This record gives sequence, structure tokens and C-alpha cells, in this order.
Amino acid sequence: MRDMTKLLLYDLSGFLKNPDDVQYNVSAIKKVKIFIILFLVKVFIFLLLIYPLLILLNNITDLHHRGEFVEDSLFTLIAISIIAPITEELFFRLVLRRQGLVASIFSEQTWYRVFPWLCRISIVGFAIVHLDNYHNSETLFYILSPLIVLSHFITGCFITFVRVRLSFLYGLLLHSLWNFSAYLLLS
Repeated sequence: MRDMTKLLLYDLSGFLKNPDDVQYNVSAIKKVKIFIILFLVKVFIFLLLIYPLLILLNNITDLHHRGEFVEDSLFTLIAISIIAPITEELFFRLVLRRQGLVASIFSEQTWYRVFPWLCRISIVGFAIVHLDNYHNSETLFYILSPLIVLSHFITGCFITFVRVRLSFLYGLLLHSLWNFSAYLLLS
């Protein structure tokens, strides 16, 4: 398991430096193992780096959440764990495979030049959109915004990697599981 984790992190690092449209050709069981390893690595990064950073940032500027977690209801859980991930994945990561309409727009040669930029735009756009999760219009908030959405940037990196290497469905499942975990933690 340790060797597999090292290989995955090495591949993730390479992917983030230079995204390539290569899907793993592995069994469903191996895909599930990869999914679990990456989720656990994401949890580790969150607990070790992101959570302490958010506590520090909250002491500097108000990181009052817009209230998604305030109302503890089934609808909120469904909205956060199912509706938001489906909507965001369709918008940000559906185009990250040269199929259907995307294949008719981009030739194979153009695709390999455009693909890394689509990945980067997807990741950064995903992070920026999540600034709207917070209710704060102070200048300091916007100055610190790259740090504030660092969690979403990292999440976008992981989901994009999973989407490309495994499939759209696995990326969607990772997004849903992450949001569900955050809901449980914050409610």
C-alpha cells in the first residue's frame, strides 16, 4: 500500500506540473483502492495544513460561512453532498476528456496543447467560485483570498486528477464524499 501511495503521489505531482490526458487502465478494485488512498491523503493534508491555516485566517479576518452548514437538515445535506458536486463537476470537469462534443471541437493535436490549460483553468476556477461561500467584503479578505480558498484549490487538484486518471464518476464521488465529510465535521 505504501508503494502504491508513493507512486500515486509521484504521478499526482507530475500531473499538476504538466497535466496529461492519460487514464489508468486498471481493474475496478484497483480504482477503488486509488480512490481511497487519495481521499485519505486529502484528509491528511486538510488536518495537517488547511484546518490550522483556516483557524489562523479566521483570527485575522472573519471567515463567516454563508450559512450552508447552519441549517442542519436533510435538504442541506443533499444540496451539499449531491446537488453541488454534480453541478460543479459538470461545469468544471466534464470537458476534461476528448469525447463527444469536445472531440468535435478539438482535433487530437490541438487537444494535447489545450488540455493542460483546461485542467489549470478548471482547478483555479473551482477555487475562485468558492470565495462566494464566505460572507465578507473587507479588503483584507480579498487580499487573503488565495489562502482562504487554498483548500478548494487543493480539492480541485485532487478531483481533477481523479477525474482524468479514473473517470468522471470517481471525480464526482470524491467531490461528494469530501463535501459530505465537511458537512459532518462542521454541522
